[in-house]
Amino acid sequence: MTPDRTALSAGTAGLALAASSAVTRAVVTDHVPGTPVPFTLATLGFAAVSMVGFFLGVLAIWSAIKSWLRDDLLSLRARWGAALGAAAMVLVVAVGPCGPSGCPG
Repeated sequence: MTPDRTALSAGTAGLALAASSAVTRAVVTDHVPGTPVPFTLATLGFAAVSMVGFFLGVLAIWSAIKSWLRDDLLSLRARWGAALGAAAMVLVVAVGPCGPSGCPG
């Protein structure tokens, strides 16, 4: 698979996983603020889906850069892949375990 197609595929998959981790966050964050999150299957699933979405975003951006270095031209597919990958990474960071306010301490 060419790097620009890889960028688009990874960006799309990363954004889909990041969005699904936003849905599972509601299951994970029903505890009292300030207390440690109990280790459950839901927290493990949330962490796994979030991290895979983030790493697919990184792969999308890397594949777009690789495509650009190979062809000296950033194709439309590679641009979309990089944009979707960046959106996936931002979404994972914004929805992370502490939310947009950041982790305390």
